[in-house]
Amino acid sequence: MTSYNRRFAAQLRRECRSSGDPWRAAETHLPNQEGLLASGFTFDGPLHSVLPLFGVYRGNSRVRVIRDCLQVSYGHWRFETPLTNIADVTTTGGKVCITFREPVHGHEPIGVRHRDFTVTVDDPEFFARALRARLPRRTQLS
Repeated sequence: MTSYNRRFAAQLRRECRSSGDPWRAAETHLPNQEGLLASGFTFDGPLHSVLPLFGVYRGNSRVRVIRDCLQVSYGHWRFETPLTNIADVTTTGGKVCITFREPVHGHEPIGVRHRDFTVTVDDPEFFARALRARLPRRTQLS
């Protein structure tokens, strides 16, 4: 087994242990033939206990990249944007910040348009690196 495969297997085992869901871990770390990249949100901190009051659960909250599109669902709140609309992807303090070229409408009742979006995902470094790798050449940043 190569060192990459050992690291990959260890990462997959950690994800299985932390989420308790091997299917979720496989979806997160094993992209399929359609180019799926997915990550669940990390539900930690003081707001964790009140999120279900707003319809936000681990099962209905996910960030996905499918082919050439970024899809985000966080409870009833959702948005979708093409990868060409992503201007930058950075990680700061365990979070991934995605900056958009054109603001994205997030189907909230008040109709806010987002210039950037910060997500706390299960593996921020992995997700940011994988998302950057999927960006079209003209939008890739270092």
